[in-house]
Amino acid sequence: LPTTKTNVMAKAELVAAELDLSLSFKGLGRRLTNLNMWAAFVVATVVLAGITSANPAQSCTNATCQQNGYCVQDQCLCDAGWKSDNCELLNFAPAPLGGAYGFSPNVTSWGGKPVFSNEDGLYHLFAAEIAGGCGLTEWGHNSRCIHATSQNISGPYKFHDVAVPVWCHGPEIAVDVSSGKPKYLLFHIQNRPGKTPINCSSGGGEATAKDSAPDPGGVSLHSSDSPYGPWKPEQSLAASSNPSPVVFPNGSITVVDQWNIHKAPHYTGPWSSEPVQFHGDGGPGCTKHGEAWDCRGWEDPFVWFDQQYQVWKLIAHVWPAWAPDEPACDHDYSLRSAGYAWSYDAVHWQRSTIPPFDNKILREDGSTTVTSTRERPKLVLTADGKPMALFNGVSSNPPPWGCKIKPLVDATYTSFVPIVHKN
Repeated sequence: LPTTKTNVMAKAELVAAELDLSLSFKGLGRRLTNLNMWAAFVVATVVLAGITSANPAQSCTNATCQQNGYCVQDQCLCDAGWKSDNCELLNFAPAPLGGAYGFSPNVTSWGGKPVFSNEDGLYHLFAAEIAGGCGLTEWGHNSRCIHATSQNISGPYKFHDVAVPVWCHGPEIAVDVSSGKPKYLLFHIQNRPGKTPINCSSGGGEATAKDSAPDPGGVSLHSSDSPYGPWKPEQSLAASSNPSPVVFPNGSITVVDQWNIHKAPHYTGPWSSEPVQFHGDGGPGCTKHGEAWDCRGWEDPFVWFDQQYQVWKLIAHVWPAWAPDEPACDHDYSLRSAGYAWSYDAVHWQRSTIPPFDNKILREDGSTTVTSTRERPKLVLTADGKPMALFNGVSSNPPPWGCKIKPLVDATYTSFVPIVHKN
């Protein structure tokens, strides 16, 4: 039989049957009440791990399978949502034409993530939008966090309201159900109250570097009892850059941003923080100095906890690590789009050398959209924690591209790509 998870399970059950033992692999947690049952469990575990007398050595492990598959008979058997020899690539299905939000009608948007609500049976997208008819060039002055809805996860999403006005950027929605009813938590880059957006349609000027600096009094978290708001600023998390939250059933929260980890027993705090540490070669764009790797192009983290493997996982936007004094807009952002890493404690992260996706989006009609930049990655997960969709902030203008904040190239939108989430 070919090596698949189903066939390995069947093989292990045959081993148990030959020992005249009763063992159900749907209930490995059942009581092992005697030595024979324990023997069956050991034999089954050996078979499942692909370790047999004919093949005593393994060249792969769950770690070399990137914690996205099991090593069985010297091969990585990838979980739903992943592919390649080492389960390093997200397994995309063709995407519908257009985008999830901001493509048509054209409104400059820069990524977001939806959440499904049983309240009305709709998907609720919270995304960054550039107000005043401006392009992404004015993100440091005109960004706001909007709320849009759709009957389908793919969209297109229709604008409903402004969740957090100018200034708000990099939103990610999460839901806390520890109280028995949903509490919607909107994390974002520290907002700056009181900013007045530029009106680009009337020829307003460009934002300055000063406009990108946080103001005192800004917060990185708003909460609401409904996806429709109203949204209350939570002072407990005062400052965070590109925060990505994981909310556990008991209400405890872990947030990873650039590049710290914040933990709290509840979204109201108190919060503790420490720096994130990356290890290993992060692939194209990284350079080595002595024993250390310089991968400073990693940003925009999205983090989740995989219950199956009991590990933390992270995808990020990655751009090549150019010299600090080189103007970023003189380079091609499309050279690299993403990175992947995993961790046992959410503090120490092991990078993968292979990007989980690139700057190309395959469409349902067979065409390919080549993006000049594909950033702000955010996954939607299934109930059992497998990737089912990827949202990004993208620019898909044709080459020569230049930089994402140059005129025309800064006409960005929020994209959706489905992921094959069933084996």
